[in-house]
Order: sequence, then C-alpha cells, then structure tokens
Amino acid sequence: MERPMTTQELFDKLQDIMKEKGLLPDILDYGIATDRPVPIRDYDFDLKNNLDFGGSEGIYLDFWMEYPEDGERHRSGLGTFKTLDDSREAMRTMAVLLADFIIEVYAYISTNIDDFTWTGVDVRASDGNGKPLEWCCPCRSMEEALKRKDELLEKYLEVSVRDNATESDGVLAERQRRGGRGGTEGKQGGAEGKRRRGSAAGKDATGGDMLREGTGRVWGAVPIRP
Repeated sequence: MERPMTTQELFDKLQDIMKEKGLLPDILDYGIATDRPVPIRDYDFDLKNNLDFGGSEGIYLDFWMEYPEDGERHRSGLGTFKTLDDSREAMRTMAVLLADFIIEVYAYISTNIDDFTWTGVDVRASDGNGKPLEWCCPCRSMEEALKRKDELLEKYLEVSVRDNATESDGVLAERQRRGGRGGTEGKQGGAEGKRRRGSAAGKDATGGDMLREGTGRVWGAVPIRP
C-alpha cells in the first residue's frame, strides 16, 4: 500500500474475508465499520472487544484497538456487529464470531505485515551478489539501527538502513582494503519509496530469530498479545 490502512478499511476488509469464508452468521442484522477512521501505522496494537446485550434490543459485538503513541495510550474503534436476536443460542453464535474475527485479523496482518509497518527503522544485509537477504532487523530508532548496521557490517559487505516512515533506503558498503578493513563508505541504493522488506520471519546473522525490539515478537509472524 502507498499509505497506512485505516481502522475503517481493516474492518471492511475483514468482513469481506469472513463473508467469503462463510464465517458471518445469518443472524446478523449488520456489521458496520467505524465512521472515525484512523491510520494504522504499526501492527503492534492490542485488539479489544466487548460482547453484550444492547440497551433496548439484540446483542452487540464491538471491536477497537489500543496502542501507544507519543508516550500515551490511544484507543480507536474498528467496527460493530449486531443481531436483533437476544437468545442464548444467539449469544453463543456471536461469541464464535468474536473468536473468528480475532483469528482472521491476526492472520491478515501476518500475511500483509508490510502494510502495517510505518514506524521504526529496518536494517537488512545483502549477500555477496548485492541481493537483500530474506530477514531484517527492525529497530525503534535510527540510533539503534545504526548500531545494528555496524554489527552486521562485520559479517556482510553491504547493509541497508530503511526508514519506514519515509520508505527511503540508504545502503552502506564496507570496503576491504589491503592490510586490513577500511572505513565505511555511504551510497544511496534502491528506488525511493520502494519496499525492500520480506514478509516472513527469518534468522539473523548468528542464527537467532529476528525479533522486533521491545515486543518479543517474531518479525513477520502473527502478533501475539503478551
């Protein structure tokens, strides 16, 4: 995507997916996305929900997301499912819908992880032919990314540092010189705005799992709530 997906678009997308899979129960009166869309800039959010009887009729299933931003905790609505049926069986059916929605949200994000990564900095090494490796090191800040870059340049000839907010890449090549290792020379690499990240979890240079700093989650895998 050329821009972050909004909360409204995510709910509508999930409704389409669940409808295609036959996961939307016949008892639904409607499923409606929030009318206050907010861009989703990071997959690292908590998906919250509330399943309860309505004040005057039926059963409501609400979804929203909670996430940190600028040192504060924010909450943004995704959407609501409603049924006019208020029987015991209807409540159980809505509970199944709740479970299916959560599963489908995380599966969709895992498959399209790049579309939910608009913050932080990615550091990726390239092989001897200049081809980017399948894994990358996600960092929270440029300072952290540059430190990780220096570590990778001890093992790889070329390392790219990518600012997810601007989608720009900078490639740093380590030159071997006679008599020892030389300095680091900077050069621009990759088209501006072109994504170079893979979409699967991988291993780092030491064989360890690549983790998003501060989350304990494998990059590219389904986000797991701590």
